[in-house]
Amino acid sequence: ALLYLHNNNLEHAYVNKKIKLKYDPKQDRVVFLIYDDKVLVDAIGRKLSSGKPKWYRYGSSEKGCWFTNRNSDTLVITEDIPSACVASYNFNSLALLGTELSQVDTHTIIKDWDNVIVALDPDAYSKGVSMSTRLSPYTNVKAILLPDDLKYYTPKKAKDILNGG
Repeated sequence: ALLYLHNNNLEHAYVNKKIKLKYDPKQDRVVFLIYDDKVLVDAIGRKLSSGKPKWYRYGSSEKGCWFTNRNSDTLVITEDIPSACVASYNFNSLALLGTELSQVDTHTIIKDWDNVIVALDPDAYSKGVSMSTRLSPYTNVKAILLPDDLKYYTPKKAKDILNGG
């Protein structure tokens, strides 16, 4: 589990309590706890050994995992929690926990966000463009093509990529 945190730039987020984790020994998963206003609403686990499914959702909440950054007025939408954590050093972020934007999260975005960057993994870029198109009547949104998943970048490099540099 510690190696997974290290390889996905999550050590700082864990130490500074941005994320809360458990370990599921039965399924060999690092489990990210998902909260809504300090209430535990769901959890998603990442398999550490080989086998499928790679990600396993423990509950049935439609809510993604949100990270706030009071120094930013921009929301970055990512597929997974590690990528959202890396983005959250410089932006607000939402981990979809997949590639689909739920109605619950769509409503929150429309209501609360004027600036949105859709930054899905490179293999899901076309889904990111579709998501951007759906949100465009309500917010200033753009989809960007990432060279690789955000979780593989340092927060500074991720910021540069998200800012178009």
